[in-house]
Amino acid sequence: DGAAPSEPRASLLWRLAELRRARLGQTDEAVRLYGELLTEGGRSLGPLNDSAELVALARREAALGLHTARASVAPTPADRALALLDRALLLLERGRSGEAEHDVKRALDLDPRNIACVAALERLYEGSARWVELAHELRQRAAGLPPEPAARLWFGAGRASERTGDRVAAREAYRRAMSLDPALPEPIASLGALAARDGDWNEVATLLESEAALVGPSARKGRLLAELAAVHGERLGNPQRGIELVEAAAALLPEEPRLLDL
Repeated sequence: DGAAPSEPRASLLWRLAELRRARLGQTDEAVRLYGELLTEGGRSLGPLNDSAELVALARREAALGLHTARASVAPTPADRALALLDRALLLLERGRSGEAEHDVKRALDLDPRNIACVAALERLYEGSARWVELAHELRQRAAGLPPEPAARLWFGAGRASERTGDRVAAREAYRRAMSLDPALPEPIASLGALAARDGDWNEVATLLESEAALVGPSARKGRLLAELAAVHGERLGNPQRGIELVEAAAALLPEEPRLLDL
């Protein structure tokens, strides 16, 4: 009768299809399950509205067809965004940069919290003279968003500004991202890299401390503390603080016994 499948069945079909695709590499079976979900009315986000040319291409090429089917029946905006990002990368590999850019921007509209969208846009703009355009567009998109997703777009704007050589604009964008989402590590790390290039080691130390504070006990925290130890010991003339940080880092990096030799 064309009624949508019950939520438990729709969710089960989606989870099974994603398991087959992502974990087991059984793409044919995943496509079959996506198709079953589509047949039963499982397209809660509406049609993709792809161009006729892209529809035809997806029918001819299995990999594109897989992600097209996946995007068509994705149950949430975030799931559809991921599928469109994967399809965009395939389109880019085939030299279809216009369609790839369209998919990435649709993904960004669907899930502006996904920082992978920013990375994909950077790949699309690589080798072009459009970094100023990208920085401007990301700033505009950020203006109407809540703080958390806006922070990711401000980070992307900073990355684009760095590509133009405008480090003042890059710093401004990174600091805006930090103010909107203090728990986002990427802009902190990028500001630290800029400060290191400028030889502002006090600022580097401050930013490394901020980044380390965001991370729970882990190897990553250990590496950040080791880096901070090197800054204090080699750049700031504070060997005692450096030793304390090395000891803290070593406790988190037991597989690296030579760390205490620093």
